[in-house]
Amino acid sequence: MQRISGGIPSIALAATLSLFALACDTPAAGGLDAGSDTSDVAPDSAQPGPLTVGQFPAAFVAAYCAYATRCVKDFKALASPDSCPALTMAESAPYWAELQQAVQDGVVTFDGAQAAACLTAMAARICDLAVKAPASCSAMFVGSLADGQPCTDGAWCASTYCSRPPGTPDGCPSTCAPLGQAGSPCQSLADCAGDLYCVAAQCTAVSPPQPAAKGQSCQEYDVPCTDGLYCAWGRELPVCVQQVGPGQGCSDAFDCRRSLTCDEETGKCPPFLKEGDACQDPTPFAEEPSQCADGLICAIVGTEDHPEALCKPLRTLGESCEGDYQCAALDAGCFGGKCKLLPGKGEPCTPTQMWMPCQQGLGCSATALVCLEPGAAGKPCVAGDCGAGLTCDDNNLCQPDPTLGEACTWGCAYPYTCSKAGKCVAPLCPAP
Repeated sequence: MQRISGGIPSIALAATLSLFALACDTPAAGGLDAGSDTSDVAPDSAQPGPLTVGQFPAAFVAAYCAYATRCVKDFKALASPDSCPALTMAESAPYWAELQQAVQDGVVTFDGAQAAACLTAMAARICDLAVKAPASCSAMFVGSLADGQPCTDGAWCASTYCSRPPGTPDGCPSTCAPLGQAGSPCQSLADCAGDLYCVAAQCTAVSPPQPAAKGQSCQEYDVPCTDGLYCAWGRELPVCVQQVGPGQGCSDAFDCRRSLTCDEETGKCPPFLKEGDACQDPTPFAEEPSQCADGLICAIVGTEDHPEALCKPLRTLGESCEGDYQCAALDAGCFGGKCKLLPGKGEPCTPTQMWMPCQQGLGCSATALVCLEPGAAGKPCVAGDCGAGLTCDDNNLCQPDPTLGEACTWGCAYPYTCSKAGKCVAPLCPAP
């Protein structure tokens, strides 16, 4: 399992755990889009009683989903109320097991009353990722490791901060460190103590940070831009820019809405694609698909042997569809020409479905033709997949991930990687 400061190996979840358990942090790369709006506010809810460490994972999932289905773009598009809890628990289960073991070993102390208060705040939180979490969220897990001791996650540290220099490979030593004070360098909110925010790469006393105006420095989640502007984070110094549409002047792709490439010859954003036009980078369940005109999405159509990516109308449950990605929900797909919910555990499935044959975290068994959880140790693989820490071998059985020095084909037990020579090797870490 990949472990970073913030813990959960999933983009939206990694952001959210560090957001509520440690401090507001930025998602890692790839996967779900944690884009948010700032207008929705959840209704007040009664605070539950103190939680046990065993109850915490399910309580966290419920609170996170109450937040995510209001605020996180892809989760807002879920068609079934059961999809968010299933997705969240499947992604976060390895982290909870590791954290619970740390509590049992006495490395981490758990405060059930603080946890209940934090999760109540999470469920009712406004959709603004740039506002720090309440103090209860940094007090529910308290580590015992002192500054300078090696760590894999901030929850293990007394300071709540596990520091790893930028660009350091996974598996290289990280150390517990004090949170930054005013003026200290930072990369995100998680680096700064108390009510300090990361502004222009320095911990700064602003509460909350004001949205940046056009031309001002920004950070995509910590210092957002005012409405109508975009944080051009791909530049050396991210600044807020006014994005423009087709036919308008641009200097690079960040100036163009929907990630259109700026035409170097004309210096203008190209036109959006029409229905039936070929498109690139098809993306499912996108609220604002790139390249294609309003109401269209870059969808995979055709057959499994001859797929095509074309701009097609976005469809909802029950409406007709021509191919995968055309259905406007994270938990839906095109089945028999209609947008339907993806099959759940034990339900019939089609292994050749081009998008996802089953709900997230499940695989379509090629023999039973039903959706099943990944294979357990010593059991048959499910659609080539096995549970955490397991690898599907040549006999289609789930075996423990190979470790240092052992033969491998693609993956190894954390933190090792599979070399070109087919052996698990340790990561190349910079000198301390």
